[in-house]
Amino acid sequence: MCTATVDSILEVVTPKWEQKTEVKFSTIKMREIIVRLQQEKPQIFNPVGAFDGKYNLFSFTKYPFASQSFDVQLDMDDRRRQPKYVVVIVTFAREVNLEILRNLQNPAYKREDLSYAINLLNVFVQAQPKRDHLFNATSIFKQMADDRSIAPLHLWRGVFQSVRPTFDRICIHVDTTVGVVVPARSLVRLCQEYLHVKNLDEITSFQFQQLRLFLRGVKVTVDHIGLREPRTLKIRDLVQSVGDEVFEKVVRQDNGAQERVRISVADHFRANYNITVPPGSLGIRGTRELFPIEFCRSLQQLYRNKLSPDDAAKVLKFGLKNPKEKFEDIKEEWKSLDHRESEFLRGGGITFSASTNPLAIDGRRLDPPRIEYGGGETETLQRPGSWNMVNKTLMTPATIKSWVIVDFTQGSNSTKLTMFLKSLFAEMKKLGISNLRTTPSYGQRLNHIF
Repeated sequence: MCTATVDSILEVVTPKWEQKTEVKFSTIKMREIIVRLQQEKPQIFNPVGAFDGKYNLFSFTKYPFASQSFDVQLDMDDRRRQPKYVVVIVTFAREVNLEILRNLQNPAYKREDLSYAINLLNVFVQAQPKRDHLFNATSIFKQMADDRSIAPLHLWRGVFQSVRPTFDRICIHVDTTVGVVVPARSLVRLCQEYLHVKNLDEITSFQFQQLRLFLRGVKVTVDHIGLREPRTLKIRDLVQSVGDEVFEKVVRQDNGAQERVRISVADHFRANYNITVPPGSLGIRGTRELFPIEFCRSLQQLYRNKLSPDDAAKVLKFGLKNPKEKFEDIKEEWKSLDHRESEFLRGGGITFSASTNPLAIDGRRLDPPRIEYGGGETETLQRPGSWNMVNKTLMTPATIKSWVIVDFTQGSNSTKLTMFLKSLFAEMKKLGISNLRTTPSYGQRLNHIF
């Protein structure tokens, strides 16, 4: 365990260009920006800090400033004449001493300090795997030979890891999981595979709504003019006839004056790119953008929308393995994580147990529980939590002195009620329950019941 004091840095990222609406960066984009910042300024960010994807950048060394701003290019391969930049403001926030993790039971330590230290350690442990693989909050996912398809989505095996404190050490809990992945491909093909159709121009209104829900939140690249670095956007909605959609654009007149005009998507593509958008073409809507889907391509990403019951069942089936197979998978996944090679952990001197095997602990296997029935009959349960009461009586049956049944159906039928009661009492009597008054008193209102 590292004995150094760790500095927590609060960072703020703001666009450096004129914004028509508020710009919010995704967790993945924020991570990309912070990685680029540290790569461009190795003389400052050495060793590299671990970013939590929100507002905290943790470092094992204190930076040579209390607060400083940096200009960072928004996209790594942006070849435009005027690429976009963001301003990253890094400000010292607080110090966290990891030494408190050596003695978790010390009452002198505050619970929030312990929690913060554990969270910090989790960020460092997960930093390297998240940089190299698809990930969510605490899991990473890798394409393997046995990945499955629930067309058009793919199922990838993943590994969950989390730092856990115990009474005498810090452990890493590792488990297997499954990720649902959107493949990188033409958005037209993705939609065709999802709906199982060849022609998207003939889909029904129900199929359109299905597709709309399926695509919401999916990230795509858009390239209609052959850009080296196509623009990326998140689908906010699906548009049924994108060519008919109208938007406002600024047009420069011959005299240099600018005029705001309203124009359809079809007219815009025809005038600017000599592209014809056929009537009824499907399109996607971003924050403000509108594009025909034929110019879009899905990015490889985790699918975060709700799955159909059938697909959810396939995910569960894919993840099911017997305990021995799962244990072997966990050991292999742990080796592949290879935390000893993490540049984030090396910077703080964090070390792991020399063994690559799971932690072994002493335990005692309990005998199967026994259950006792009436008449002194006993049974050792072969399947804990379940037993068979056929031809058995209760060990200590209760005595029921009074009871009531309320029938809320219209046109109450006393004959059917009597048959139900006789059947119920017969089964209760088999269990040893006695003193049942089997002749009921019928009433039409609640005050008739006694």
